[in-house]
Amino acid sequence: MVNVCPEDNTEAIDQSSFWDENGLHWDYHRIGWAISGGCALITLIITIFSVLGHARHYYVRSEQRQIIRILYMPPVFAIISFFSYRFFRSYTYYSLVEVIYESFVLSAFLLLIIQYVAQTAASRTAEDALARKDKTKLPIPVRPTSSKLLVTHLFPVLLPSIPPN
Repeated sequence: MVNVCPEDNTEAIDQSSFWDENGLHWDYHRIGWAISGGCALITLIITIFSVLGHARHYYVRSEQRQIIRILYMPPVFAIISFFSYRFFRSYTYYSLVEVIYESFVLSAFLLLIIQYVAQTAASRTAEDALARKDKTKLPIPVRPTSSKLLVTHLFPVLLPSIPPN
């Protein structure tokens, strides 16, 4: 016996609010709304305290600016996930915002790493820190010119994704 969801994903089903004509109606979708909304709210509260802690002790501006940008990632994802669950027919638009913010946070993380590396240089610039870095050859199986690279690294990754005939 196959379990079938009792509701179809059609426009005829009204999922616009928690309340219906008989009061509070708890179906599976509305329970999911409550859980995802509660988790988004908890994430937002935790992030507010973390960001306020950095904002109160804002001494290393170039680093903490990037840290605060990274700290905003969980609530942005939580709120977008809630809206994606709540308004599931418009998920495509929310996922676009999610991807754009993810790239923004990755660039902030890269800038933060560059700031950390730049602090180790005498002149406090990233260029000087990278210039004094010792250049060493990679081990034999990792060299890009090695013929073993394809066999040892790429095949184990690619083979599970090839469908059988």
